[in-house]
Amino acid sequence: MLKIVHHYFFKRNSKYYFVESEDAKLRLSSFLCKSKDDIYFISNTYHSVFNLQLNGNLILPQKENVEIRLVTICSYYEHKNLEIIKDVISVLKEKSKLKIIFILTINHSIFENKFKGYKENIINLGPIPIDLCPKVYQESDFLFLPSLVEIFTASYPEAMKMKKPILTSDLSFAHDICRDAAEYFNPLNPEDIANKIIYLANNKNRQNELIKKGERRLLDFETPKSRTEKFLAICNNLISMR
Repeated sequence: MLKIVHHYFFKRNSKYYFVESEDAKLRLSSFLCKSKDDIYFISNTYHSVFNLQLNGNLILPQKENVEIRLVTICSYYEHKNLEIIKDVISVLKEKSKLKIIFILTINHSIFENKFKGYKENIINLGPIPIDLCPKVYQESDFLFLPSLVEIFTASYPEAMKMKKPILTSDLSFAHDICRDAAEYFNPLNPEDIANKIIYLANNKNRQNELIKKGERRLLDFETPKSRTEKFLAICNNLISMR
């Protein structure tokens, strides 16, 4: 019922739409039965703080030599599918001797409620300001994003900028943004996720390949300046059509 109401008002109250990925444009066109000409796409990008020089202060605990860190910088939402981590940890303990640590940034009370008993394999920093994000990436090994749905998440270009291999969901939104610069898994299958983590952790050549592909893919995203210019051009075009 909510979806029907949402559809009605979303379509009634707007004539033109703006999205941040081609995948979202196709889906919105289908959802609203609207022409793709009425839906404008401009990609997002990473925050300018990722261009600044990093200091030497550690945010995470001192890393052990055998430790592999998978970082997910986001708040807790159902569609982020973070609780799959618990099942993945259980599979990893059965299949590998690697010490896999997941890095989260969710509310501490939610973490205590949702991840009780898993603190050995999860470090939760709590919500962090944007200026600390580059350092957290630097101190981690891979981006881990098991989301079930996204329009655009800056986590992908952020990881590419920080030269971190990407492990993410085998879904259309992720393929649209990452292309060949990610290792994909079934986000609802802990066994598949664990297998991909083990594979990537043990394959330095694949890690380097994903980093290089990420650097190339990063060139396709807008800059804050080009993004603003394109948005203003769309607005001016729509005004001239009135």
